[in-house]
Amino acid sequence: MSLAQIVYGLGTLVAGGRLIRAGVRALGETAAPLGGREIARVGDGSAGAPLMRTYEVHTLDERVAYIREMARKGQTDPRVRQLALTTLTKKCGEKWCVAEKDYDAEVTALFDFVRSQVRYTHDILNVDTFTQPARTLTEFHAEDCDGLTATLAALLMSVGYYCRFRVIREVGADEWGHIFLIVAIPPGSQEVRWVGLDASVDQPAGWVPAPSVVAAYRDFEI
Repeated sequence: MSLAQIVYGLGTLVAGGRLIRAGVRALGETAAPLGGREIARVGDGSAGAPLMRTYEVHTLDERVAYIREMARKGQTDPRVRQLALTTLTKKCGEKWCVAEKDYDAEVTALFDFVRSQVRYTHDILNVDTFTQPARTLTEFHAEDCDGLTATLAALLMSVGYYCRFRVIREVGADEWGHIFLIVAIPPGSQEVRWVGLDASVDQPAGWVPAPSVVAAYRDFEI
């Protein structure tokens, strides 16, 4: 994830004063620019066909706004909520496999579901590529860290969890280079624990990059 790049399309993009290739699969969705100017469009989104847009952005905040929009749209998509509920309502004998109000178990179950359904896969060469969370989970099954983070956020928010994005710059790096999720447990409480969830690595729920490799971080509301 290069946070100098942006989302929603395919084409030439101006960001931070230099030309880059960037984009996102908005796949069947019509997306309004969030601080960015639309400069290209491929496809019309008809009959479920891919709709690809490219926007011009200049700041990290503008870029994260697009990832936030993907998560927000996903949380109210009935396909996303159905997948979340199917995961949480499995039965083990006569009891729920995930006990009611066992919030750590709920978060872990949804995290493990994403890890089992979405393979970490690099974007199109030099094109930062995203898919709507429902289609990531049901059709494409592949994303990199930003798409995985938006998809996991959509699932968790669809069942009441408050989440934030955390973007980090690693020691020795010049750019913000990675994004993952932090979730508030328990949901709906004034006193919460913030738990890290990085679905782009083969690590359990709760794992986050070690402080020794993080030069700086920023948290973003969703």
